[in-house]
Amino acid sequence: MNRSHSPAPSSTYRLQFSKDTTFADAVGLLPYLDALGVGALYASPLLEAGAGSNHGYDVVDPTRVSAERGGEEGRRALVAAVRERGLGFVVDIVPNHVGVDIPQANPWWWDVLAHGRTSEHAGTFDIDWDAGPLLLPVLDANEEKALSELALSDDRTQLRYYERAFPVAPGTGDTGTAQEVHERQHYRLVSWKRGAAELTYRRFFDISTLAAVRVELPEIFEKTHREILRWVAAGEIDGIRVDHPDGLSDPGGYVRRLRAAIGPNRWLLVEKILGVGEELPASWPVNGTS
Repeated sequence: MNRSHSPAPSSTYRLQFSKDTTFADAVGLLPYLDALGVGALYASPLLEAGAGSNHGYDVVDPTRVSAERGGEEGRRALVAAVRERGLGFVVDIVPNHVGVDIPQANPWWWDVLAHGRTSEHAGTFDIDWDAGPLLLPVLDANEEKALSELALSDDRTQLRYYERAFPVAPGTGDTGTAQEVHERQHYRLVSWKRGAAELTYRRFFDISTLAAVRVELPEIFEKTHREILRWVAAGEIDGIRVDHPDGLSDPGGYVRRLRAAIGPNRWLLVEKILGVGEELPASWPVNGTS
């Protein structure tokens, strides 16, 4: 397959968005970037990330724009300002994983914890349900002591471990101690020390707070990319940089599907780390690496 020859911007200027660097802040910087001769604004991930995240690679909800960074209204204002200056707009996306450090923040993960393999989102994650309850390595090293510190919320719909909360499956929390209710769940809270050896879900490297998603499945690709592709369809972005495709089960298949979705005339880069003498596979329809 021939590589696409979509035009690259003359240069890019990367902005790391967070609650302290918002879309409105970027609008204010555009005159300076324009004066520098920048060809395109290159944005760190724009989707809803973990609260207070200073990088955005821990996306918790791929279906909406980050509220902390300015929300949809702020994003649209930034796009309009970028276009008014005649600049390009390149965005970073994270297809490999989502953040699950705070379960309530991730509606798909919360639903999986609450309903197990019957959850409508169970197929989104690469979970070994045949291995038993989903293991969550969030407790202190002394697991027995930590389990004794579990508590139930007043309405008995959540299990609490200090500031952490986890859902109680319907019909399992009406009676018993917090420890007994815990034993009825689709997950088990375990010591962080057990994470590397006994984890039952695929993750980003060995980071248990980043759960991998199965974007190799067309329906999962569609739901995790729906918002990004809406921006593409609206002509609001000129390029995409894909974070860490090596973590995907089929990176080549992924970039081919993404190229088909965005068309031949947008700049597409991958964060592919190449060894000495290694080149990008010829079958990858991308414009290069970052």
